[in-house]
Formats: sequence, structure tokens, C-alpha cells
Amino acid sequence: MSIKNVQIDNDEVSYWDSVNSKGDHRKAILFIHGNSLNSNFFKFQFSSELTTKYRLVAIDLPGHGNSNYNIANNYSLPYFTSLIENFVITLELKNLIIVGHSLGGHLTTPLLAGKISPLIKGIFLFGAPPVGSASDFSKAFHPNEAASGFFQEKLSDKEISLMNNCLYKEDFIQESELSTSIKNTHPKVRVDIANSVFNNEVLNEVEILNQNKLKFKILVCPNDVLINGKYIFDLATKNKWQENIIIDQSSGHTPQVENPSFFNQTLDCFIEELNKNDIQGERVDSANFSLN
Repeated sequence: MSIKNVQIDNDEVSYWDSVNSKGDHRKAILFIHGNSLNSNFFKFQFSSELTTKYRLVAIDLPGHGNSNYNIANNYSLPYFTSLIENFVITLELKNLIIVGHSLGGHLTTPLLAGKISPLIKGIFLFGAPPVGSASDFSKAFHPNEAASGFFQEKLSDKEISLMNNCLYKEDFIQESELSTSIKNTHPKVRVDIANSVFNNEVLNEVEILNQNKLKFKILVCPNDVLINGKYIFDLATKNKWQENIIIDQSSGHTPQVENPSFFNQTLDCFIEELNKNDIQGERVDSANFSLN
């Protein structure tokens, strides 16, 4: 694995890459992190057997991780989506599976309606309940005072500590890594993201998933204090997505860190399913789905 940099428009973008050259034509998995996180939150995927089967790439969104922050840019949701499209084209990624976490999930679904759609084989979402518009966020997410920090410019150490508590399940300790990630994120990025949501710069993700023929999975974690799992289940029932839902009973908002073995196995199985004509996912019904 190597850390690389590439110029995308007027942003210098850092990313993790599991291969050292462009000559690898295996299916590529692109990981897109959440607000105030970075590519390091996919370290357990890069140290797994996934690297023996696929090319893994994890982007640091501008203002996050090792990527730059350009004061001339407005880092809105549409800006991030466009940058990711140009990133994929520049790296010549094909046979692409996109894994979107939290904010990264809300950037992933719109890619199905954009210029790189023909390059995408499937998407895997978690911590990112599909919304029809910005007004749905209040239904898709539980009210959480600590989570408001992800949309604030200035944060105290106490607020950052509280943010840690809402990302991980109660008995999982990883505070130093998250605190470092939040402190290394340019504070104005959080404001740009908040303004973008407030201005309803959100595509109809539900409509995109229904209209697109690509396969997708949504990983739901009942212990995630941020996400309203019932909202996702009701959405799945209404849109006949039951076979697209997978449940991780042991994780909070960051299953790729909290339960990487299950996460990696689930992702690998999904990619294997993409190679089959008849994909049959794990059906979820009210009998085995129980959330507050």
C-alpha cells in the first residue's frame, strides 16, 4: 500500500492505493470516508485479504486527511461529487465498486446519475440512509447534540470527545484516532457541508437507486446512535429493497473499524454476487429486524 497525490482541478488530493502502478485491471474498490474522517478509517480493509483480489483505493476528500484545502473553493456536496468523478477518470479506475461511509455514502449515490456511471458495477453504503431531499435528514438521523459538531467550524476538546461517543458503540474505544482526524480537518469544510445541506443541494437518492439498474447494498447497524434504522427498513419495504439490506448487530456508526472481519466478508460477498446473473441477497423482514 502506498500514499499518493494527484492534482484534481485545483485541489491536490491524497489517496491510499493498494497497487503501485496503473497496470492493475482487477475490480477496483473506491472507499469514500465520512465528514471529518479520512482514508485511515479504512486501514483494516487495506490490511485484509481484499487486497489479494481487488485494487483498493481510498480518497482523502479535500480539507480532510492529507489532502489540501483551497480557500477559493466552496466544498459543497455537488463539488465533492464532481471531484470524485474526475478523480476516478484521472486514475483510470474501471469495474468499480464504490463504498461510501456517512457523508461518503451521500456522495456515492449521486455518482450513479453522473458521467462515471458506466464505470460503476455496484455501490455499498453504510451510515448513509438514502434521502429524497434535505428535509428527509431529520427523519433518517436521530437527534444528537454531539453530532452537530460535524457541522461546526470551531470545536472544543470536550465537543470532539462527545463526537467520538456518537461514532462508536458504547464499549469501543478509539478516541485518539478520531480526535486527530477531526483536528486535522479544515474547520471551514464542515461549514461548507452544512451550508450545502441547508441549501438543499441534495439529489433524490431514493429515486436514483430505484431508476438505476446497478446493484447496491445498505449495511445497517442497530447500535448506530446516529442513524434511524426504522427509516431505512421502512424505505426498503416501500421500495422493495429488502434484499439490499444487511445487518451488523455488533457495530455503531463505523463498522469498518469496529467489526472489520464481518465488514470485509460482507463486502467481498457483495462483489462476488456482482459476477452472477441471479443475485439473491439476504432478505430482511420484520421478524429478524428489530430497532428502536
